[in-house]
Amino acid sequence: MSERISPKDKNGVEKFWNSAGRSSFTCPDTAFFRFVAHLDVQWEGGSVLDLGFGQGHDLFEVCRRGANGYGIDIDRRVVDEINNIDSEYPKAIVGSIQDVSSLLKADFDLVYCLNAMYYLSEAELNSALKSISSVLKPGGLFVFQALTGDFRNEAGSSVLDNSSIMKDESNPILFRGRDFYTDLVDRSTLEICGIKSMKETFKINEEATRTSVYIAARKR
Repeated sequence: MSERISPKDKNGVEKFWNSAGRSSFTCPDTAFFRFVAHLDVQWEGGSVLDLGFGQGHDLFEVCRRGANGYGIDIDRRVVDEINNIDSEYPKAIVGSIQDVSSLLKADFDLVYCLNAMYYLSEAELNSALKSISSVLKPGGLFVFQALTGDFRNEAGSSVLDNSSIMKDESNPILFRGRDFYTDLVDRSTLEICGIKSMKETFKINEEATRTSVYIAARKR
């Protein structure tokens, strides 16, 4: 069994992702792109930042749509892979979500963060939202996704069980409800302009269910 990394360990998430194997079956997040399609995002010529881009599937899709794509990730391996590609965009930098303003001085039309916010403590999230807001243009958009729960399906009902899908105990995910994230944004300099809830079954015969939320907010 892998050693459990505590979410309170400042470098815990970085340790996990710089040693973890990367999934080979990921692809652009269609739920995200469908969501932002209703938010008047102009891709062509826009300046877009992907926080925690992983293997870069969403980042490359952003560039394919004509945007100038930038990415930040704590995994040095994927940053090197992106920067070794012979193209003007995307550009990648090693760093964490809450350090955005110290790493980039650009004003972005859109900043998004998928599958990463749930690794941060509440204090880190507050810091991250402040940092993200500082690199958005006036009226700029921030969109993020967070896991809100994993459930084990049995006898026709769902039982909360955050180990039903994520078997790697070293992965320091923090499951929190939708209201936690909406309250967090409401206390920031961003204003919520859209919410999308997702419910997806897993495994061959729907033995487990995962819930998540997408939240969009504009700079006030």
